Amino acid sequence: MANTVFILSREKERAAIDRVTSNPARQELLYKMVDAVWRVRETGSVTEEELSPIREGFQSDSEIVWSRAAGWLAKLVEFAPEITSVVAELAAHRSPEVRCRLCASLADPRYSDVLILPRLKRLLGDSNDEVRDMAVQICLKRRPAKLLPTLEAALAAELS
Repeated sequence: MANTVFILSREKERAAIDRVTSNPARQELLYKMVDAVWRVRETGSVTEEELSPIREGFQSDSEIVWSRAAGWLAKLVEFAPEITSVVAELAAHRSPEVRCRLCASLADPRYSDVLILPRLKRLLGDSNDEVRDMAVQICLKRRPAKLLPTLEAALAAELS
């Protein structure tokens, strides 16, 4: 594990949340995420209790919420690589919106190629057009050479 998870003070994190949204439900979920990450920082471990608001954040229609959930998840996976199963779980979620949001989050450089390559490969063959398109965009952004054959096959399938 890494030494600590970087996070501003609770007060600064809450003030930043208050600047980007005045919606009480969104604020509350974002506050829960901050509290969860602070618990990880204080205890040095990640439990289901801390992952719950982050999973919930990926289901939000608000980009403010799901993008912050994505950032926190990347930080937590970097801190505790053993929780990569959460990334796989979200990549296989029943909701195409959640899969697309997770896919978009894979551009985060904190995720290693070793972690994202299997997920991107799966997402390139997703049943949803938007998810597949996002997976292509992330491949082009990250440029993982190991995925070039899979990307070319996905492109050929789209064109046929």
